[in-house]
Amino acid sequence: MMALRRYNPPKDLRHSNQLKSVLKNLGDITVRSNLVDFTFKNSKTLINSHTKLLETIDSNAFYGFSRGIYESNMVISASEKTKTQTHFKNEEMIGLHENLSAISIRLPENNSKISGLYYQIFKRFAWEGISLYEVISTTNEFTVLVEDNNVDKAFSAIKKLNN
Repeated sequence: MMALRRYNPPKDLRHSNQLKSVLKNLGDITVRSNLVDFTFKNSKTLINSHTKLLETIDSNAFYGFSRGIYESNMVISASEKTKTQTHFKNEEMIGLHENLSAISIRLPENNSKISGLYYQIFKRFAWEGISLYEVISTTNEFTVLVEDNNVDKAFSAIKKLNN
């Protein structure tokens, strides 16, 4: 018994316990439906189009934007679709996908220090056979976009992370 009490668990095991603790204490999970995903080719005028849109969208609308090297992606509430198309009419649209839902998870502040956190989330989706359409991440928030027909299954998969 004394030897077991003196036993110091390996560093990996301590880290594993920390990861399990974070997964058990994930923050709020929010689901937003009726979203549209636009993909545009990057151009010199894209930011101007973007600025015009931001001046007109409803402050309660869902909105996410990311810019890559060659293309930019925007996820927005379907209620803002017409405004988006108007402000981006001179841009080259690469893709448009409707009937999407976003599931956002509030992460603890120390999440960037926990290796394997995103792996566990992605692994759960893979096990459940859920295709992710898009991933949006901020420092303490993680959002996945799925097609509407997968939202219940995806939400359930996230809830299973707590177990």
